Amino acid sequence: MGEKNTTYSAKPQKWTFALIFFFAVLPLPYMMQNQAGPALWVYIVLLSGILLLGFLRFEIKVESGALHYSIQLFSKSIYQLSLPPEKIKRMLFCRFGWTSKGVVIGLQKGFSIRLVRFSDAAIQAVYIFACEHELSAHKTDEYVSLEKSTAKAKERHEKRVGK
Repeated sequence: MGEKNTTYSAKPQKWTFALIFFFAVLPLPYMMQNQAGPALWVYIVLLSGILLLGFLRFEIKVESGALHYSIQLFSKSIYQLSLPPEKIKRMLFCRFGWTSKGVVIGLQKGFSIRLVRFSDAAIQAVYIFACEHELSAHKTDEYVSLEKSTAKAKERHEKRVGK
C-alpha cells in the first residue's frame, strides 16, 4: 500500500510573480508625479497584494483516510480542506506544461482543486490514495506519455551513474 501521513508542498513560480510585479510597478512613478490621490493608494494596496502572492505555499497531506489540502501564507494557514473519499467525485491526472504532472480533484460539492507543481512522489501518492479507495481516477494520454518519458529518462540516468 501507499505511504501514510506524508505531507508534500509546492510553491508558485517566483519568476511569474516577479514579472507581474515588475510590470505593475512601471506606472507607479507616473502616478506619483501626477498626484493620483486615492487611486495611488488603491494601486499601492494592489501591488502589495501581488507581492504577497509570491509567498504562498500549497500543501497536500496524504493519510490513509483522507487528503488534507491547505494554502499557507508565511506559514499561516489561510485555507484548509479535508477530503475524505466520500467528498471526491473524480481525479483527473493531467500534464501541465512540458514536464509537469498534476491532478484535478473534482469534488461532490464546490470547486475542483488543482494540484500542480508538486513532486512526482506527491502525485503518485495521490494516485495510490485513489486506487486504495476505488475512486474514479483517469490518466490523460499526455500524462501517460509523460510518465513513460520520465521513466526512460530516469533509466538512462541510472545507467550513466552506474557506469
